[in-house]
Amino acid sequence: MKQLYNKFIKINIIILIFSLIFVILSLYFKFLNLYKESDEKNYQKFFIVNNSIKNIIDIYQTKQVKTKEQIKLEEIQENNSEVICWLKINGTKINYPVAQTNNNDYYLEHNQYKKKDKRGCLFLDKDNQIDNKNSNLIIYGHNMKNQTMFGELLMYKNFNFYNNHKLIELSTKHVVAKYRIISIFASEVFYKDQKVFKYYNFKNSLTKTEYETYVKGIKDLSLYNIDETAEYGEQLLTLSTCDYYKKDGRFVIVAKKI
Repeated sequence: MKQLYNKFIKINIIILIFSLIFVILSLYFKFLNLYKESDEKNYQKFFIVNNSIKNIIDIYQTKQVKTKEQIKLEEIQENNSEVICWLKINGTKINYPVAQTNNNDYYLEHNQYKKKDKRGCLFLDKDNQIDNKNSNLIIYGHNMKNQTMFGELLMYKNFNFYNNHKLIELSTKHVVAKYRIISIFASEVFYKDQKVFKYYNFKNSLTKTEYETYVKGIKDLSLYNIDETAEYGEQLLTLSTCDYYKKDGRFVIVAKKI
């Protein structure tokens, strides 16, 4: 009798398990059909919500608090619209406005207020477009003996200095962009007919081949090995100043936008 009872219990348990499986599968397929029917509506709702979130983020970004550099930039721009951005390297004296005009001579002897000044003003190459992502932005500045302007750039000859100052900040009215250094090297201004790598000839709207040629050229020249490199599509920033180790010598730092 006991064996018969145990057998009865086992049969009931098996029936119960199969019943539960049937109910679960029935509910699964029912919800699956409901999901398919409402999938398009759900996608439309998601699209609307997603766009709303993007709009909120855009509004937040436009209303976010401006940095000190952006505030200074806007103040200067009220008097000189040729001042287009602000360059800063934390932990150094390099914290200046950057101008741009139709030639690369004017700001060698004029400051951001267009007044005669032997220190000049940092300036972006006349052929550059600051918002072109495939470009190499070249900013020039004097190597002053008191280490103002680009005088401190030569401190990057020391690896430890580089190791503590790897990032460069470039601000416009609306955006604060950061760049990470990928090469530091010495060069010079060559004669036009010299067939050598000229870092200053790689500027705007670089093709993939030109970009890769430039990156290879600067990495080959680098004073020491820097693992960080750049890939096509990442905007480059080049800082250039005089270096008196030879006639027409130049000291150059190249960074990529991150």
